[in-house]
Amino acid sequence: MNMGEGLLRDYCDSLEQWQSEGLPVSSVPPRGTPAYLNYCTNVKYNMHNITDQTVCKNILACSRYLGCCNEAQMIAQCFRAVDALRYLETELRTEDEMAKPPASEAEERLRRHLDDVMQQLIRFCGTKEASSSPPLDKLVEILREQFTGQPNSRAIVFVKQKFYARVLADFVDECAELRLKATYVTGATSGESTGGTNAAEQRARLEDFRRGLYKVIACTSVTEEGLDIPDCNLVVRYCHVTNEVSMVQTKGRGRARNSAYHVIVAETQEWLKDKERINQERDAMMSQAVRTVAAMSARELEIQMLEYQVRMMNTDEDNQEAGGGDVNQANNNRGQVLDSDHDILCSKCFTQLSHSTRLRLIGDIHRVVVDVEMFASGGRLRGQAGGEAKRVPGVEVIGVDLVCDSCGFKVAKVVSYGRLFFPLLTVEAVLFRRSITMETERPARKWKATESFLRPVARLSQEDKNLWRRHVPRLPEHYRPYWN
Repeated sequence: MNMGEGLLRDYCDSLEQWQSEGLPVSSVPPRGTPAYLNYCTNVKYNMHNITDQTVCKNILACSRYLGCCNEAQMIAQCFRAVDALRYLETELRTEDEMAKPPASEAEERLRRHLDDVMQQLIRFCGTKEASSSPPLDKLVEILREQFTGQPNSRAIVFVKQKFYARVLADFVDECAELRLKATYVTGATSGESTGGTNAAEQRARLEDFRRGLYKVIACTSVTEEGLDIPDCNLVVRYCHVTNEVSMVQTKGRGRARNSAYHVIVAETQEWLKDKERINQERDAMMSQAVRTVAAMSARELEIQMLEYQVRMMNTDEDNQEAGGGDVNQANNNRGQVLDSDHDILCSKCFTQLSHSTRLRLIGDIHRVVVDVEMFASGGRLRGQAGGEAKRVPGVEVIGVDLVCDSCGFKVAKVVSYGRLFFPLLTVEAVLFRRSITMETERPARKWKATESFLRPVARLSQEDKNLWRRHVPRLPEHYRPYWN
């Protein structure tokens, strides 16, 4: 990948018009991340303004090889080195691929270099270390226990990436210890080569799963809502944790009596364990709330709702008086029940960045997002130079802007507080969408306007700081080049 990135920079630096497009070829995201996949995709889709076809072919070859190698690295993190090797052979070393002459100078050089790398990988894959994976070992243990006692079980395994689904299904299919047939279903936005399945294939595979031809099915979350398998009694999230709402939906895929739910994370994903623990706590709170409401009579529920609305109106009035706010705005907000959490979206491309439950207050002024996956993993944001560092009340702006990785729109700044670094959200740059009804709120120019629909934002607690310090002890590496 070092060679590929070097070639890419050389070819791009030769194009003045490329530089005017602003593609950040010099600020490469961390390897082995979804952000790197987006980076390679951005390179490919910014070819339309390049008139030099020779250079264009060279850059396309670089982006393709880098993208495949990045996906192989992601596979090695969650599966085995042998699975990563097989993926590279499938994507870049097929007979048809090798029979064709290289389409460019870059492809010829990359192909020769890959030959050398593949020989090293093949030798490594002959070792015991390359054929083992703690997450896969745990999955085998769960499946073996489930199907030994209940051979007619059905298991759904959720993964984050399309190519993960194919790798996992192949592993289960070939596992001599399990002797189970597996398949996979993903979104239909791409072809088979990238793990996509079209609508007809999805229907056929799901029907075979219902009939028991396949006992295990690997899926991405995009297919989650369409799954309704009455006999499914095992649900597993494999190296993939979202929010508590999605967790409840996932657990609901297990429709059979005495169904089981498991979450498996790799040792390098310790922060996912904390995320799942928080999801479980919120799930318990929601379940308790449902039981409490279900036990009420209609009259009791009506009284409780009225009392709640009165409390909210009184709180709103107190806040307006304390802050000297607009009385007319306070009147407009009266009687509005804050009954939903919200997804936080980029206002330009509507990509989901985080969730309103991750918002925290610093000094009753600044709203930061305590979301490790959003900030530290590099999967949703990337950095860019953000002007001079300066101190504002309560925090220090360090001169690093955060932009949406999908569209490049600036959505936040990095601030320093208590020797920790946080993303400070810009309210004008985001939208809030209700997590349950999927309705999008009106854009807000100031945080005050969000109080009419967002639940009250909690202050940054010591527990929040301790959790953040464990997972983000310093500024992530992919932001450091822009730090003044």
